[in-house]
Amino acid sequence: MISDEFFTGFFARCGQEIDVESDARQLCFKSLVPVEANFPLFIIYTSGTTGKPKGIVHAHGYLGGVMMTMQSSFDAIPGRDVALVLASFGWITGQSYMIAGCLANRVTTVITRANPVSPYVARFAAIIQRFNVSILKGGVAFLKYVMS
Repeated sequence: MISDEFFTGFFARCGQEIDVESDARQLCFKSLVPVEANFPLFIIYTSGTTGKPKGIVHAHGYLGGVMMTMQSSFDAIPGRDVALVLASFGWITGQSYMIAGCLANRVTTVITRANPVSPYVARFAAIIQRFNVSILKGGVAFLKYVMS
């Protein structure tokens, strides 16, 4: 159950402060439908090594694992932490930790459109400093580039 304080705080941070009793809140919760734990949450399509597209279905149980990882591996605490995940939305790391993990754990996330190492290599460090990032998760490609 999401508390009224969280709901108001979430929209205030998005620059859309609302009254928790407003029509917007009612519209959000009227369309919720209970589902089984193995009901599909999302599908990521990949060509993998075969070059033939295939969809991988992730169920709601997957979200519990992402939440636990955020809490145990990153010690993510709502209201304290700000996360920067250097990954694409199209890859599982982006879906998991940039979006789902941060939302489920009520942790602020910084989302960037551009390359974290362009136009200069330390761009990601400037983002960390500017937004007071306390959790940094980088994918393998990013780590290889920075270490080379």
